[in-house]
Amino acid sequence: TLSGLLASAAGLFLTFITYSGEASAANGSTYTLYSIAAVVLGGVSLFGGSGSAVGAIFGALMFRTIGDLLFVFNVEPLWQPLFQGLVLFAAVCLGTARLLRIRNRLDLYG
Repeated sequence: TLSGLLASAAGLFLTFITYSGEASAANGSTYTLYSIAAVVLGGVSLFGGSGSAVGAIFGALMFRTIGDLLFVFNVEPLWQPLFQGLVLFAAVCLGTARLLRIRNRLDLYG
């Protein structure tokens, strides 16, 4: 299937980037967090029901751009995850506020 093909291509790219074929938890957890963060930045709700593939792609580009800009502005590497986490936290807060506003509007009319 297309999903399996893309997953194998992603695995090969990860092998090329890390120069290792070792499947360790240390490598996987970092990339899992980044992928979830990129999707949330793209507008996909953590509660389900909303979002698109195009938004997820733009979220990944935005998350990568944030990391690159922090590098360009000579932010210490130890501080970069903090700033990325703050951006992710803001995105989750905005998504949750939007969900609560919709839920309150439905409760008002329901």
